[in-house]
Amino acid sequence: MKKHLSLALLCLLSLCVTCVGQLPAIVTKTEKAVFQIETYDEYGLTFSSGTGFFIDKNGTGITAYHVIEDSKFAFVKDLSGKKYRIKKITRINLDADLAEFVLDTKQTSFPFIPLANNIPTKGTEVFTIGNPEGFEYIVSNGIVSGLKTNSSGRIIQTSTPISAGSSGGPLLNMQGQAIGVISYSSTNGQNLNFAYSILERQNMKNDSMVNFMSDVTGNFYWMNIKSKHEPNLTLNSIELIDSMTVINFSYANLSIAKGNEAFVYCNTKNKDETFFIQEKDSLTKHYVKSSTLSETIEDASKIKLAHAIHFSLIFDTKKPLKSFDLKENMKGSDWSFHDINIPKKQYLISEIFEQYKKNQFHETRMKLRRGEYTRAKDNIDEQKHSFKNNEYNNLLKTKNITDDELRKLITNN
Repeated sequence: MKKHLSLALLCLLSLCVTCVGQLPAIVTKTEKAVFQIETYDEYGLTFSSGTGFFIDKNGTGITAYHVIEDSKFAFVKDLSGKKYRIKKITRINLDADLAEFVLDTKQTSFPFIPLANNIPTKGTEVFTIGNPEGFEYIVSNGIVSGLKTNSSGRIIQTSTPISAGSSGGPLLNMQGQAIGVISYSSTNGQNLNFAYSILERQNMKNDSMVNFMSDVTGNFYWMNIKSKHEPNLTLNSIELIDSMTVINFSYANLSIAKGNEAFVYCNTKNKDETFFIQEKDSLTKHYVKSSTLSETIEDASKIKLAHAIHFSLIFDTKKPLKSFDLKENMKGSDWSFHDINIPKKQYLISEIFEQYKKNQFHETRMKLRRGEYTRAKDNIDEQKHSFKNNEYNNLLKTKNITDDELRKLITNN
C-alpha cells in the first residue's frame, strides 16, 4: 500500500514539475503574438488601453470589444516595440465582448496563437499574458475555477490574477492554445476573473456597429493646429461626415488675468455672434449648426486656471470641403484659423500622438477626464511649486506678468 502511494505521489510530483518547466517555454513562444493596444479620441488624448493577440499568420487581431469601444482610432505595439495602426474592425460579438480587426500594414506574416476547439474542464491549468496597469507583458497563472453559460455566451472563470490593461488578452492552456479572451473581473471577491470562450468567435458578425472605426483615413484628419491669435487654443482634428464638417478643439486656460473665471460658449442662434466656415474659392459662409458648448455666457462652465476643455463645432457644409477659413464674430479673443487645407491623405502614425502626449498639461487633462480631480489638482500644484524661487506665487500676488511670460515659465520648468 505504501509502495503504491509513494508511486502515486512521485507521478504527481513529476507531473507538476513538468507543467512548471513547460510554462517558460510556452510563454516564450506565445508572447510574440500578444500586443498592447492604445486607443485615442478625436482630441488626440489616450482613450483606453488593453491587450490583444494575433489569431492567424495574416495578422488578424482579436481583443475585448470594450477596449476599442467609442475610440476614434487605435495602435497596437508588439513585443519588439513595432507599432501598427488598426485599420478596420472586421467582426464583433457585442454579447461576448469580442472584436476582430486588421492592421494598416504591408507585412504579410505574423506570429499567432492557435485557438482551442473545446471548452476546458474545471481545474485546468491556465495562464495569461497582458499589460496590467501600464506594465508590459506580465505573465500570471492559475486554474479554470468555473464554467457557465448565459445569454452573453460561454464564460470561463479563472483564478488567474487580472488587472486593468489585461482586458483583451489571451487565456491560454498549457498547450499554448487560446481558450478565451480576458473580459472582466468582479470587485466583490478575490480572484473572480472572467474570459469569454474563444468558441464565441463563431457568433461574431459584421454589422453596422463595425463602422465606428473602419478605415478612419477616409473621413478623419488629424490637424493639431495652434491658433495664431490664441496660442492656448488648438484645432485637434476635422471629421467629414456626409454633409457635415465636425471640428474638434482643445483650449487650456493659462491666463492669470482670467484666473478661474475663463469660459467658452457658442451661440448657434445668432449669426452675428458665432463661428462660421468660409470657403476659400466661393467665399460661401457656413454657420455653426450645433456644438458641445453652452449656448450662452450665463450657462457656460468656468474653466479653472491651468485646466483645459475639449469641444466640437458642427457645420452643415452640404459637401466635403478642401480648403476654408474658420472665423467668428464674437467679442474678445480672436479664435479664427486661416488657410485650413484638408490633406489628400491622412497619415495616422503613432509618433504623432506620442509627441502630442508631451504637450503641457496633457497628463492633468487625462486625470480630469477620468474624474480624478484630487490627483489632477496635485499635479497642477506640483507644476506651480516647481517654478524657481517661488516665482509663480510672487507673480500671482502682484499679477505683474503677461500671459506670454507665464507660458515661458511653464515651458522652462
